[in-house]
Amino acid sequence: MIYYFDGKTVELFDLVSVPQEKENLANQLPFLVSEMKIKLERWWEKTNSRLPVLKEN
Repeated sequence: MIYYFDGKTVELFDLVSVPQEKENLANQLPFLVSEMKIKLERWWEKTNSRLPVLKEN
């Protein structure tokens, strides 16, 4: 999963079947994306990760 910090964009690829990242599966597998986002957010909290902050123009 590729998570973009704009909060809107997520990409999910099956790198085993298509290593060239040609087909974004995020819209086809929203439950999996949701699970992965939750795990990622928990990991950020557990590791006290510093996250980027988007600047307003």
